[in-house]
Amino acid sequence: METMNRADLDLVDEIISPEFVLLTPFLPEPLVGIENYKTMVTNTSNTFSDFNATIEEIIAKGDKIWCRFSMEGVNTGPLGDIPATGKKFHVTGLAITRVANGKIVEDETFWNVLGFYQQLGFTLTPPQEQSEQ
Repeated sequence: METMNRADLDLVDEIISPEFVLLTPFLPEPLVGIENYKTMVTNTSNTFSDFNATIEEIIAKGDKIWCRFSMEGVNTGPLGDIPATGKKFHVTGLAITRVANGKIVEDETFWNVLGFYQQLGFTLTPPQEQSEQ
């Protein structure tokens, strides 16, 4: 969480394994590797001012950490090709993190992506019926 809050790439090097894998509903494919994670940290910092992730509850056992968290911020930079909305968001989620040799090697993060987009002003449009020909 601190790597995202402070956009701290030095901390990323300190605690994230070079073979890191992130699984999250926000990304269509797993994010693999420390350099890709650093890019995500930088992009988050450039896209959301006042970004803050807060650990609400944490449980550690063996090589796993379960963390209930919240995230909030203001969309002040482009989200990919989509211009900034200027809107605030607040979401909650759960992360299951695996540690090996003192570094984070895997993170499965679950949170309400649809609610996030709706707070930024996006709408969900149902598919159009195909007319029979």
